[in-house]
Amino acid sequence: MIGRANFQRAAARFAAAALLIPAAGRAPAQVVLNEIMYNPEGADYYTEYVELFNTGNPVDLAGWVISDGTGADTLLPAPGEDDLYLVHDGYALVLDSGYWDNGGGLYDGRIPETALLVTVADDALGSGGLANSESETVLLIDASGDTVSARAYQPGVEGGVSEERVDPAGGDGDGNWAFSAPGGTPGYRNSVTPFANDLALDSLAVTVAGGGDGARVELAVSFANAGSGTSEPRALEFTARRLPEDPPQTLATRPVGPIPPGDTGEITHDAGEFTGGDWLFTATLSPADDDPANDSLAAAVTIPHPQHAVRLNEIMYNPEGADYYTEYVELFNTGNPVDLAGWVISDGTGADT
Repeated sequence: MIGRANFQRAAARFAAAALLIPAAGRAPAQVVLNEIMYNPEGADYYTEYVELFNTGNPVDLAGWVISDGTGADTLLPAPGEDDLYLVHDGYALVLDSGYWDNGGGLYDGRIPETALLVTVADDALGSGGLANSESETVLLIDASGDTVSARAYQPGVEGGVSEERVDPAGGDGDGNWAFSAPGGTPGYRNSVTPFANDLALDSLAVTVAGGGDGARVELAVSFANAGSGTSEPRALEFTARRLPEDPPQTLATRPVGPIPPGDTGEITHDAGEFTGGDWLFTATLSPADDDPANDSLAAAVTIPHPQHAVRLNEIMYNPEGADYYTEYVELFNTGNPVDLAGWVISDGTGADT
């Protein structure tokens, strides 16, 4: 059974209790529909969910209702939970009451302990579950009967893809919703929500001019600020490594940023001359930001060996005794290591790989 840590539960209760104390300038709780999983992977029974997010002060969800326009469900604590207190910047995950016994553990191990687990009295959200082939309007209604958030989701998505709110503090309109990454994000940050500080590397291009021991390499990295705020100043490090066993060597470190949201840029670096062989070039941003997954790129490149580096060095065309099976041709490599896979030897009329 999935539950929250004791210290997090105590903190939530303390914060919610503070709502009872008048405070000048206190903003009201703003709980919104944040994600709707209406077509879960596999059978829909017991595995649909609706995720809520609180952008304001802590709030007690007791008496709140989820509706699909025709059926309504009062929110209840999930098994193992004993309250409905949703903290600031907290997620509440509303699951069918049958999930724990009949949902096959579809989201087990994915729901963080910090998420508030919520359920309803019957085995379906709304009137018999959320439709897949037609749109329904999901409503979030507070304890006073006011609709505080509503979303008419788009039907027809593949199984396991939800609808997610892009900006939790934004409106309910179509422009603030998008389809999730496969599997959805039950109880944690939406996959379509930008990070606050996220400078992303988009591509690493390697240009090789010439070949052999005099090949010149230029590296070009394009980047974009994919975050919602101006990116922090960072360093871009270029490295090169001869494959398969040599350690990487730092070529240069260049400063990047700060970059305004949505802006793009490119940095080029003349890496100098390289010998023939297989090379791995990398570009890495440091330190890590909110999304380190897009902070590094790598490109493998084969630089041609010098022309005629591998030469015929000896030909045994008349061995002692019978010629069968004892002829040979010897090669000698005057350049860098080279893989002979795919090379051919020929006598002018026949060829052997």
